[in-house]
Amino acid sequence: MHSTALSRSFTVTLAGYAAGAAWLFVPQIASSGKLPNLILIAFLLPTTAAVLLWLFYAIESRRPVCAREPGDSAATERILLRIIVFICGLHGLVLLQLVEVPWVRQWAPELAFVLVGGLLVSVGNLLPTTRPNALVGIRTPRSLRSRRFWMEINRFGGYVSVALGLVLIAAAAFLPFEQAGRVAGVGLLTAVAFVVVRYHTLARGSTVSS
Repeated sequence: MHSTALSRSFTVTLAGYAAGAAWLFVPQIASSGKLPNLILIAFLLPTTAAVLLWLFYAIESRRPVCAREPGDSAATERILLRIIVFICGLHGLVLLQLVEVPWVRQWAPELAFVLVGGLLVSVGNLLPTTRPNALVGIRTPRSLRSRRFWMEINRFGGYVSVALGLVLIAAAAFLPFEQAGRVAGVGLLTAVAFVVVRYHTLARGSTVSS
């Protein structure tokens, strides 16, 4: 891993493991007598982040050099970093809730919404800069075949992702959790519908032009 983004991803993953290990030594946790379940809680999400890192490294290391362009994986690496930060942030939220930190127990659902919204906004900002790859983006046979089609549909998908993320953050900040959940559901369905309609519009346009 040579890039700054991948190095930071590795550091964040290690921090997730460290937080999980420290959590096991909290007195009420250590004395609970449920060690196997506690170990699963402490290390499941950091391990998910580690698997994502390994998967990206394995795929990139097997991609022929002739198929790469200078800097074409930079946006993918930055998106990967944000996904790993989200996973470890969610991990930290779970650990704090289980040790019964008062404000975390009170606001945990809203904080989870904010984490998801922040991920959607940050990833959406980077999505238009990606190029066809094996991990992130709107990956279909058509978009993987055409660099231009990929850029157009992922630019639109990025805008939709940012909008949906802002809706989730606003819903968590201003609405009761039940209403925020309904808004999130409607927002997700609307976002998917917009992307599907845009995809087929672009597909018809590219078919006519060809």
